[in-house]
Amino acid sequence: MAKKKPQTISEVGSLTQPGSTIYNRSELKKVVEKPLLPACEELYDKNIRTTQSSANQKDIGLYGRAFIEIDYQGLSSENKKIADDLVAKGLGGFRDKETIDVYIPVNQETTVDEVKRKSLELAHRFKKQPVTWGMLTLKEITDSTPLLESDRTDPEKVAKMTGLVYDKDENIFYQSKELHKKAKEYDAKK
Repeated sequence: MAKKKPQTISEVGSLTQPGSTIYNRSELKKVVEKPLLPACEELYDKNIRTTQSSANQKDIGLYGRAFIEIDYQGLSSENKKIADDLVAKGLGGFRDKETIDVYIPVNQETTVDEVKRKSLELAHRFKKQPVTWGMLTLKEITDSTPLLESDRTDPEKVAKMTGLVYDKDENIFYQSKELHKKAKEYDAKK
């Protein structure tokens, strides 16, 4: 029986689903291509927000690299140092002041498993940090959401009307129950 040839990046098509801010881990598989999914899941588990990624046949000809874009401004100071070190070593680059890409070189022969392994090696470098995204204040919500005047000052009503999760102790709203839980778990371990 012939051994199955490993899948290469040149065989991976791009996802048609546009990226969006992820508030639940399960949503990652809708917007992250298979080779980068384990690394993006690890970063999510470490409370690091990824803003886009790409590991498909188009990346071979475009720049010769797959990438994971990370919200640099949302990184802890420890993780910013790690990101800066990746840039200094040529393993990443700033897209703008807000985000950084970490790079995985690819060519026609690069296998999906190689990209998975290399992207996980990069993700392993980062440390778990506090949740820094997916949170809103009452003012931010009421400034951007049409609400009746009587509802604008009642956080419980605002949470019910918007589907957000209100944390009374912090006086903050979370975009999902999962993000709220992640934030509480991190705080409890401090």
